[in-house]
Amino acid sequence: MKTKIKFFYDLSIEQISEHQNFFVIISQNKIYILKKLYDADENFIAMYNFIKQQKDEYMEIVSNRENQLITEIEKNKYVLMLIKNSQKNKDTDFDIIDSNYINDNLTSDLWIKKVDYYKEQISNFGYGKSELLCSFNYFSGLAENAIQLMLLAEKNNSTGKKFVTHKRVYYPNYYINYYDPTNLTIDYYVRDIAGYIKSYYFESEFHDIKKIRGILKRNIRTENDLLITYARVLYPTYYFDIFEDYIISENIENEAIKEKVNKIVIKSKEYLQYIQDVFKEYLDYNVIPKIEWLNNL
Repeated sequence: MKTKIKFFYDLSIEQISEHQNFFVIISQNKIYILKKLYDADENFIAMYNFIKQQKDEYMEIVSNRENQLITEIEKNKYVLMLIKNSQKNKDTDFDIIDSNYINDNLTSDLWIKKVDYYKEQISNFGYGKSELLCSFNYFSGLAENAIQLMLLAEKNNSTGKKFVTHKRVYYPNYYINYYDPTNLTIDYYVRDIAGYIKSYYFESEFHDIKKIRGILKRNIRTENDLLITYARVLYPTYYFDIFEDYIISENIENEAIKEKVNKIVIKSKEYLQYIQDVFKEYLDYNVIPKIEWLNNL
């Protein structure tokens, strides 16, 4: 891989390390990330061109020797990015970028299709993967609750206006994740806030409810936005992301993934109680519809 990277980008590589879906490269005291691209080429290029007009903080895309943004290496598509400031940390700051896009794709439709797909996957490839077989019905049921709330929110939201958001928001919310052009998508702005709330709970040792309530108060604009946020924090992306990795793995005894699944399962009930505490004010005043079984936690 090192030889191919040198060929396509004419880099003098001093150090390279491989990770799950990217490589970290050090060249002439600069740090690059070569990241696998899963988006359609035209979608990524359109997003990148839009972002270039808005901000200069995003990681710089490095063109290959053919002056292309996307490079195919070993049948995978990659994008090379230069890190401008690896120490910068956005943490609780959310940079809401109005995209002026009108997107007819409904989140509820996407979630319904995904859950149906996951059900098919567990039926076809779940054999021997007891951690998934024992936990899937619980999390797919939680997703169904989130879908019902999202359907209600989408019915109330007539504008359909979308924003530049992130596929995943991580905790801590470092620069290399937040300003990664390959991590961008078009969606409603509260996607980032909900993603941060989920990541904060599962990745932080301490859970400051006042901090999360403060994020909601500073960023949520309407009651319907609050409902969308609540639906998103209920939808268990934290489980389904691991599910997607494990269900297609031929290694049934993948201990690292099994440990991740078990961690999610153990913390899931505490997480739902945490969500109830965060949103208590809005639930008590019926700003958000109550889900009966969650009230009995």
